[in-house]
Amino acid sequence: MAFATETLSPELRAPFATLLDLLTSESGALDRERREDVMAAAARSAEAAPAGSGLDARASALLRLGRRLSAEPHAFGSRDIEELRGAGLGDEEILEAILTAGCGVLLDVLAKSATQAAAAAPARDVTAAPESERRGPFLRTIDRTPADLPAFDRLQKAFGFVPKLYRSQTLRPDAIEAETRVLEGILFAETTLSRVQKESILVAAAAARRNTYAATLHGRVLQLNGIAAGAVDQVAADPARADLPEADRALLDAARRLLAAPCEPYGAEALRRLGWSDAQIREAATLAALAGFLCTVQAGLGVPPDFRPRRDFVAEPPEGLNLSAGAGRPKSDGRGVSVAAVDPDGSLVASARAGDLNAFEDLVRRHQGRVYRTLMGITGNAADAEDGAQSVFLKVFRKLADFGGESLFSTWLHRIAVNEGIERLRSRRPTESLDESAEDDFRPSRLQAWVEDPESAYARSEMNRIVEEALGRLPTSYRTVLLLRDIQQLSGPEAAAILGVPLPTLKTRLLRGRLMLREALVEYFAAPMKTARA
Repeated sequence: MAFATETLSPELRAPFATLLDLLTSESGALDRERREDVMAAAARSAEAAPAGSGLDARASALLRLGRRLSAEPHAFGSRDIEELRGAGLGDEEILEAILTAGCGVLLDVLAKSATQAAAAAPARDVTAAPESERRGPFLRTIDRTPADLPAFDRLQKAFGFVPKLYRSQTLRPDAIEAETRVLEGILFAETTLSRVQKESILVAAAAARRNTYAATLHGRVLQLNGIAAGAVDQVAADPARADLPEADRALLDAARRLLAAPCEPYGAEALRRLGWSDAQIREAATLAALAGFLCTVQAGLGVPPDFRPRRDFVAEPPEGLNLSAGAGRPKSDGRGVSVAAVDPDGSLVASARAGDLNAFEDLVRRHQGRVYRTLMGITGNAADAEDGAQSVFLKVFRKLADFGGESLFSTWLHRIAVNEGIERLRSRRPTESLDESAEDDFRPSRLQAWVEDPESAYARSEMNRIVEEALGRLPTSYRTVLLLRDIQQLSGPEAAAILGVPLPTLKTRLLRGRLMLREALVEYFAAPMKTARA
């Protein structure tokens, strides 16, 4: 075999050993020689991949599958599957060939990580197959449940459900088991990278591979871990512009370049200078290889998304990789609308970024009231709110060059203000925790109906004062959640990401906070109790 798995170092091969051993064993739906040819065809860095001349129809069709899934995954579709069936291949054999091609892509990424060369990218000049042809599932399946397939039970516990990618492989329970063990060792286990970092790498790499399914699946996992949807979108679209530390952005960019970039990847030495250890760099490469395998298998099987995608990466490739002629198009807000076209601050931001101080002063005047109110609501202290507002605008001035337009300017500014308020609160009151406290035992005791709608009452000046005072008396963890969700109208995932808590925790605090606030205001808004007549 031209591209033997043994050419890899034991450290690189070990995380995938269970899967590689299964698909290179003597037994299988296809004979071992054919599987090795498919793997070599998919690992396009092989010096002597099979030429395909003089082969029978079955062997030629298998080689085309390997090359096409590696070089043109977004062009693969139902017609390719029919060609394989026409060559006399059954669904079990096709599934095994797809899994083997996935291993070829996986091995190519690992080999390139070892040499720090650019991995072969999906072809840019190939027309994508219509969505109707790319969407399957293409192969028959067997109805299995977590109760009768142990791997499904473990996947359900890890994801909260069994992703369709694995349900589409029920013709090979042994492959599902092997893949699950790989996930348990790489993704689910506690290692040198956090789960959020790992999922972010999978999202960035899958998007670079133009695989909407995997980017959507692992993007949803990030959201369930408290990362705002907009932040996930930016990791997928162009991590170099994400609102992350420089080191994190560099690691994400390096991982996706390993998988899909036609340009020179970010070198390991540069990552070391940013503080990443060799183990972390190696783990990022392992995750990029995993993404390559998952994307290849999904494309080969035509697995439809588990969730509604926020972006189709076949139609709209990510930025920063030159994957299509349209890479220079305006950024989109996820609905096909240019962010710059709808951001009311867009022109001022552009002028300020170009060095126009008057434009920056206009931005300050436009937003200083909201920033102050945000800080006042969090800290409950006018001096802290005034000092904090100055600090916020100083940070905005320094970071304005990094603002990539992935959200409205006001949203970006607001996040900085909220973080500033929380940090001031923590430094001023180190003994007051933002975690759950004794108020966990709170139970509302006065649930009379309110005569006046509290939202209408809040608009009146006197009621505004009453509500603000009541809000200020709530424990910090609940007051902050109410401020973000009910006053500032942030989404649940955005508020959870800012506070650094899981979304379910945020929802629990929000419910308790609302009940506490209602209890505090009941004497002002509750209808008087009627006494029974004698």
